[in-house]
Amino acid sequence: MRRRNLTSAFTLLTFILLSGCDSERLQQFSSLAAAGSAYSAAFPAFSAQLGAAYITINNDQAIIAHAIPVDPETAKEKILRQDADLKAYLTTLDRLNAQASILGAYFNAMGQLAGSNPSDQIVSSADGLIEQLSAANNALGSSKISSLPDAPTIEDLAHPIIKIVVAHFQVKALNRHLEEHAQVVNRALALQEKAIDAMTKQLSLALVGDDQFRETKQVVSPYLAKDLPESWAADRAAYIQSSVTLQSTSAAKDAIKELRSTFQDVVANNSSPLDFNGLLDAIGAMAAYANSVKAALTSAT
Repeated sequence: MRRRNLTSAFTLLTFILLSGCDSERLQQFSSLAAAGSAYSAAFPAFSAQLGAAYITINNDQAIIAHAIPVDPETAKEKILRQDADLKAYLTTLDRLNAQASILGAYFNAMGQLAGSNPSDQIVSSADGLIEQLSAANNALGSSKISSLPDAPTIEDLAHPIIKIVVAHFQVKALNRHLEEHAQVVNRALALQEKAIDAMTKQLSLALVGDDQFRETKQVVSPYLAKDLPESWAADRAAYIQSSVTLQSTSAAKDAIKELRSTFQDVVANNSSPLDFNGLLDAIGAMAAYANSVKAALTSAT
């Protein structure tokens, strides 16, 4: 009898402990979903800033090249190559933005899926968003940020993507969904991370030796003239925007890296401590940089 009572007590204790652990994991997953939604909401302002900055810098590079005497055919070849590179960069950015938007909708659905009794509609919505996300992954994965034939794709840069082993969730709908689709989400986050990293490096290379030239040409020289050109405020704002964009891209790199790492830890139930405050701070910094530049541009024009 005593042994039976001990066995029953141990079984009850185990159930309580497992229930408590699962409840904590569901709360973590809800926090993760909220962070993913916040990242997606901040992304459009960031991507608009990044695209505008890269266009500005690309134009400045064309102006610098125009001042160097070359034959017409060589000049034509250079500007066409710059056009092709710019189109490749902006196409990748558009696909990155589209993928981030789907991720936002997906994380919203997952926050509801983590509830105790998700409806069939929520389950169907999450499954449908996975199909959209998979298509967006393929589009972004095949993209390049350069027109060079041997330039790597974003998929090449992200490879290999380690598969996640999903630790069991008590909520059956959530557990089933993650077991089937966690790798699609993990791939999306990996592609986001590598795309932002590659585009940041490309922007950094474009800024080398260009910053002083642009400030002199767009801000200082016109300011020292007798009459300021009408476009001076807008030109100055464009220069400042492209100069501080690297700070925003750095914040975005931190945000997506933290988001992917947290997703992996929650889904796999890793023992490492989760820092949701740090994740939200990184996302907040990304949004703050982008919105501050947007406000500066609005006031300047």
